[in-house]
Amino acid sequence: MKQPLSLILIALLAAPLAGLHAADAPTPAAKPNIVVILADDLGYADLGCQGSNQAVTPQIDSLAANGVRCTAGYVTAPQCCPSRAGLITGRYQNRFGFEANWPGSLSGTAGLPTSERTIADHLKAAGYVTGMIG
Repeated sequence: MKQPLSLILIALLAAPLAGLHAADAPTPAAKPNIVVILADDLGYADLGCQGSNQAVTPQIDSLAANGVRCTAGYVTAPQCCPSRAGLITGRYQNRFGFEANWPGSLSGTAGLPTSERTIADHLKAAGYVTGMIG
């Protein structure tokens, strides 16, 4: 069975923990914290950690310096809503009809289909408590 991209993303985010010394390793009951930050309309070089001096981003720069950086990720759509749907499901959003920022009144439906499993669903199944701000 093929693993959804969201499970692969979780594995990539957790992989650096494998390099910890045994004394520093988390107990079997402890799980690493996972934070995904998605910023719409933010270019690759718009953050201080990417070399920009036009925007002051000290908190994001600190996260980048002290956490895991995924620097080879690409969005799957030029619009925000389909791109978010692709990120949180780990699937190409075209496969479930989320291809544009259409208002619900134009397409007959609104939002992510409830049949789609998200990264939060997979994390909950692994014992995590999840949340979203935005």
